[in-house]
Amino acid sequence: MFFAGAFGVCVEGEFAEGLILVCVVIIVLEKREKDLGRLWAGLVSGVWVLVLFVAVFGVVLNVPVVRAGGTIYIRADGSIDSPTAPITSADNITYTFTDNINDSIVVERSNIIIDGNGYTLQGSGSGNGFTLSRINNVTLKGVNINSFAIGVYLLGASYNGVSGNNITNNNDDGVSLATYVGGSWEYSRYNVISGNNITDNAGVGVYFEAGSFYNTIS
Repeated sequence: MFFAGAFGVCVEGEFAEGLILVCVVIIVLEKREKDLGRLWAGLVSGVWVLVLFVAVFGVVLNVPVVRAGGTIYIRADGSIDSPTAPITSADNITYTFTDNINDSIVVERSNIIIDGNGYTLQGSGSGNGFTLSRINNVTLKGVNINSFAIGVYLLGASYNGVSGNNITNNNDDGVSLATYVGGSWEYSRYNVISGNNITDNAGVGVYFEAGSFYNTIS
């Protein structure tokens, strides 16, 4: 037997008991759905709060992010290895930083310009920041170089320019012009080192090994 009431249809007997059970299940499911909805809304709100926090404090504190990576090579053919390094070049002549870098750079190509664009090349206390070995006519400018053993290392490299850089807090020399490696003389001559801030390095600012003649510091 059933009859209609103000709030719907009422049913008696076994069918009514089954219907009541179904109603209870539906109510429980609806409650769980609401609870999950509130939980999901809370999670979304939390994510937005975190994003806002990072955005605001990142701008306010202006903390530079230094990208991790491995040693970067500017190869003799002009390619950049690794390809994901934040360095760009449209002509294989001018190489420009687009972000901070947390590792060393080995330059194997002559007749190029490396523009740090005010970014930082940062080490972990060892190795060389830049290594210029047996290449010529490279201009290195606008880089903050710190926390290596040697900031800029020239070996058998001549007619290069190192200018307008901040070379600081390295565990040995700021700039080193080496000449004797592996039993052979590799002279570094006619280089110009000018307009740099070379301070707070554990060794000397600019180190010349014997035979590194005709270099200019200003």
